[in-house]
Amino acid sequence: PKQPAYVEPEGVLLALAGLPAAGKSTITRALLAREDERAVKIVSFDDDLDRAGAFDAWSPETWHAARAASLDRLRAACALPRDPHRTRPRIVVADDNNPLRSMRHELYQLARDAGWAYATGHVDCGVAECERRNAAREGRARVPDETIAKMAGELERPQPERKGWERFSVTVPGDAPDAAPAAAETLLTVVDAAYTAGGGGGAGGAAAPNQK
Repeated sequence: PKQPAYVEPEGVLLALAGLPAAGKSTITRALLAREDERAVKIVSFDDDLDRAGAFDAWSPETWHAARAASLDRLRAACALPRDPHRTRPRIVVADDNNPLRSMRHELYQLARDAGWAYATGHVDCGVAECERRNAAREGRARVPDETIAKMAGELERPQPERKGWERFSVTVPGDAPDAAPAAAETLLTVVDAAYTAGGGGGAGGAAAPNQK
């Protein structure tokens, strides 16, 4: 079939996925350290959960309200004008667990509608290590003990070979404390690939039949 014409996207929405305490936020800090080359914006979904009071009194309604607020912040970040002094693609990071494919597809659709490219970064870390890190945390950073094991059973890993919309996906290790800089480099590689694909790769073009 004829390939769609290249359309330069405004930037790349990078959705992180992984268990609590897998190392996602550590890797986002490594991405921010590269901000001399790229404009990087982090949208932490935990911030909206905190503002909604979900850490004090969780309910499905509170969770949905907090996620809606996070999605609104993502849309606003994707609507910011391009910095003419930067030559590399802008990156907006959706920092959340995003364990379900449907959650990530929602982010893909948000990026597509904004004229942005989309990529997924799965941060892989074993359950035992995530539980060990979680036990050392305090306050809102610590999740209930059963949450990690439950989410591990529900986690739907990216399938770039089967899902066209998720083909710009990469898995990076999160279990080594010194792995964040290398993981950030790997994520930037998939970000650049998604950006190069442009509107023909899911930034602004229509979804192909297998992209559901």
